[in-house]
Amino acid sequence: MGDPIRLLHVDDEPALAELTATFLERKNADISVETAPNADVALERIDEGFDCIVSDYDMPGLNGIELLRSVREIDEELPFILFTGKGSEEIASDAISAGVTDYLQKESGTGQYTVLANRVKNAVEQYRSKRALESSQQRLSLLFDRSPLGAIEWNDSFEFVRLNDAAEAILGYSDAELRGRSWELIVPESDRESVAEVLSDLLDTRGGYRSVNENVRADGERIVCEWHNRVITEDDGDVVTIISKFQDVTARRENRRRLEATIDNLPGMVYRHRNEPEWPLELVMGACEELTGYAASELLSDVGLAEEIVHPDDREYVRTETEAGIDERGEYELVYRIVRKGGTVRWVWERGQLVHAPIAERELLEGLLIDITELKEDELELDRTNTVLSTLLENLPVGVLVEDESREIRTVNSTLLDLFGVDAEPETLVGRDCARAAEEMKSAFADPEAFLEAIESGLEANEPVTGTELELADGRLLELDSIPYELADGRANLWVYSDVAERIEQQRQLEERTLQLEGVLDSVEAPIWLRDADSRFLLINQPYRERFGIDPDTEVVGKRPPDLLPDELASRFLENDRRVLETEAPVELEEEMDTENGRRTYLTRITPLFDEDGEIYGTCGIASDLTDHEHRERQNDRLEAFASMISHDLRNPLRVVDGRVELAREECDSDHLDAAADALERSHALIDDLLALAQEGDSIRDLATVDLAAVVDDCRRNVELADATLVTTTDRTVRADRSRLQQLLENLVRNSVEHGGGGVTITVGDLEGGFYVADDGRGIPADDRERIFETGYTTRETGTGLGLSIATEIADAHGWRITATESASGGARFEITCVEPEPG
Repeated sequence: MGDPIRLLHVDDEPALAELTATFLERKNADISVETAPNADVALERIDEGFDCIVSDYDMPGLNGIELLRSVREIDEELPFILFTGKGSEEIASDAISAGVTDYLQKESGTGQYTVLANRVKNAVEQYRSKRALESSQQRLSLLFDRSPLGAIEWNDSFEFVRLNDAAEAILGYSDAELRGRSWELIVPESDRESVAEVLSDLLDTRGGYRSVNENVRADGERIVCEWHNRVITEDDGDVVTIISKFQDVTARRENRRRLEATIDNLPGMVYRHRNEPEWPLELVMGACEELTGYAASELLSDVGLAEEIVHPDDREYVRTETEAGIDERGEYELVYRIVRKGGTVRWVWERGQLVHAPIAERELLEGLLIDITELKEDELELDRTNTVLSTLLENLPVGVLVEDESREIRTVNSTLLDLFGVDAEPETLVGRDCARAAEEMKSAFADPEAFLEAIESGLEANEPVTGTELELADGRLLELDSIPYELADGRANLWVYSDVAERIEQQRQLEERTLQLEGVLDSVEAPIWLRDADSRFLLINQPYRERFGIDPDTEVVGKRPPDLLPDELASRFLENDRRVLETEAPVELEEEMDTENGRRTYLTRITPLFDEDGEIYGTCGIASDLTDHEHRERQNDRLEAFASMISHDLRNPLRVVDGRVELAREECDSDHLDAAADALERSHALIDDLLALAQEGDSIRDLATVDLAAVVDDCRRNVELADATLVTTTDRTVRADRSRLQQLLENLVRNSVEHGGGGVTITVGDLEGGFYVADDGRGIPADDRERIFETGYTTRETGTGLGLSIATEIADAHGWRITATESASGGARFEITCVEPEPG
């Protein structure tokens, strides 16, 4: 089913209009036809939201083309098809001139309605696609104009089409000055070759592309911009437009260059290595070769070299002190000897910290190594200088301020000023009184007094205070850490301000996704589990708890199978994990397990879990119950054979009889032929019901949350109600196989239509523990209320006696109970109970 199409058919011949509507709706179930007897009525209804108009030409009053002209005055694009039996080149020419969407001449036979249905469908799809494209272009234009980044639209020759205000501000040109000009105008000659390659790659790949290059402003100033480009294409690959968003990163690049230069000029080496034996290095910067005698490339390529340069007598000390520092406070500081390339021994001071890499799920150590051989005797001065330096280096991404014992500001970085919204250079605050500066900057916070109180609390504590939350006036959340430490000339305080909004949002998203994952896994009937490389549980679903008798309140995360399961079962699970972790390949096996329902056979599949670096970090398993599988397979084979016999061996002869009866009716008029046709109709209905029983049986497939009222609405389309009325008073949702529930309701509604008498009203409503289907018809005698559910029982000559039997099968398959009783108005009432409500 596609999107519904509302069609207005204008024709002064009621019978022909009704026939056309019938065939159109039959040819395409998406089409819903409403009719108008003339052009005036059609124009009165033009604003009712029709998707297409199909009109005859020759009508009283306005003809079809005159109606078309009137419609075009209201809506220039609404699909309008002229469907007329009076065809001529002149009419076709006038229709095209008036803006007709399509022109079709009426013919004999029903094939013309297939053509008309296809024309309507194509016209409406094109109309809707055009409207959607226009809407998309409007949204694109709105995003383009309001983007905080510079935005430029190009044609496929990379000539300026338009640019937004931000782009004008960055480049110094107006939109009018650049429109129609080439990209080369804003790119210096030195960068044009590389930019040309970017543009060529961009058109070849028809995708997005990021680049960084120099640009020239209108005043001649050179700036560095970061560009994000995207080609927008049609479905066939033709270029629609090209959009570039960019920003001036001149200052950012310069800051990075200065930082790298600072690190390169440090009297030591900055490193990062994995927290593993042999300390394999991932990053080395600074005076690496001057300190160790080895080039950075040598240290990075030789896995064991980082450990080997530590003096043999100091290796155990370095490892022990590093591990102790990490365990106690997540950082370490120590002095030891290294052996340079060539054998020279040097003393070094090292300070580092443990860093978690959540994406790769591993631990790293980052730190600074400085040669202190010449300064070993002056440890106090070395401690003061390098403590301040290393602390600043470790916290460059956050706001940092250092004050001495007299509360004079010794150091402050630009990140802190940016966080507080202070328009000043860091150097202007050095030497000022910290308390006075805090008083001046307190307006940056939502609660200025809380900011001042946090500073006072940090000073009074005389020990590190971390994680104090402060809200800025713009809603961002900061964490304040205060760290007192000793300098050679007295005490000092380090203040660190971290913007934690992104971290909080990531944590919220992680918790939300975890809950979503748990909900999805709980909806799966088979037990599912995730364990890490040490076989500690990371997650289990509710069926796992039920299968292995684990209480819902029992916390399982971090526990191993022996902590939760019987010894024999736990040992088997640990062995399965070991096999998967060693082979890094899935394991699939059949296992017999004792359950509350006796000994059952399970198909268990366990697969390895890998991180983004391809490292295995755990296992995931699912256990499917196979006990009833073979029985169901044999039953399905028998039902398939039965269904094939019904569908082929019975229906084919009946189709031949159908044809013979129709031929006989053409040759003579006999009541016997009518009786034969009625008998054939009943035979076909009987075969349909038997086929439904054979194919569906008592099985249910996909249980889901089902809106009962919505299913009743679907029944209206499949049950011929004639003069009956179907009323819905339920707002219940249930856990059910939707298609089988709809079949049950259709059979009950159809029963009321066939047995309730003319003008019967049928109601579907709620009752305690279920729902009911009741009518105000003739009712069911008390003696027959149990027999009516028997297969083949019917009170109608043309009935099959299977409808209520099928309803019973469906109810039983869901675990429901269906009974017949008398409705409040004396008619029939079917009550379906024991229905499990959807948990709210």
